[in-house]
Amino acid sequence: MSGRGLVSENVTDGCTHAESRKILRHIAEKYKNQGYRELFGPGALERASIEQWLQTEAQSFDIPSADMVYSLAYLPPDMPLDGGRGGLPAAAGAGAGGMNPTHRQKMEEMLQLFDKSRKELSKLLDIYEQRLGEEDFLAGTKFTLADLSHLPNADRLAADPRSARLIRSRRNVSKWWDTISRRDSWVRVKELQRPPSAEAPF
Repeated sequence: MSGRGLVSENVTDGCTHAESRKILRHIAEKYKNQGYRELFGPGALERASIEQWLQTEAQSFDIPSADMVYSLAYLPPDMPLDGGRGGLPAAAGAGAGGMNPTHRQKMEEMLQLFDKSRKELSKLLDIYEQRLGEEDFLAGTKFTLADLSHLPNADRLAADPRSARLIRSRRNVSKWWDTISRRDSWVRVKELQRPPSAEAPF
């Protein structure tokens, strides 16, 4: 979710929260009797499971997924999925005079970052694959904050062919992703984030 550096002021009742998961908890608690009521669970047992998976997302998913998204912004679109094992694709060094040494160094660093984050995410998503073979959602039978917190970064990974295989190669994770990413509320969020059409009148 990349809560690092995310600040929301006056979310409700003038409260200020500086971390995205705290914002999620606050809103889910504040509006628990409105709209979808399962986000934070109906009782202590459900909340404990949700908190466990929120911590997993924060500690094991957020950083490598954000690092992968960051690295993909620098790397050539034809980069192979297996990351840094073969160095930069040949096309990256093609052209008159080849690649600027400083730029090549940066690209190599990003390739290493991609490969590192890919390995970390692969291990974690193997755990998710097992869990989602037992339940429809991470914290149980209902969509909760545990699933919601994955949406922003996972959406970026799923949208890029170079990283989408991390999700699509795992049957249960892929099914879970299709379910949560097609929720009307998330579809609406994405629509609100789209830039205005270039043809739209001023």
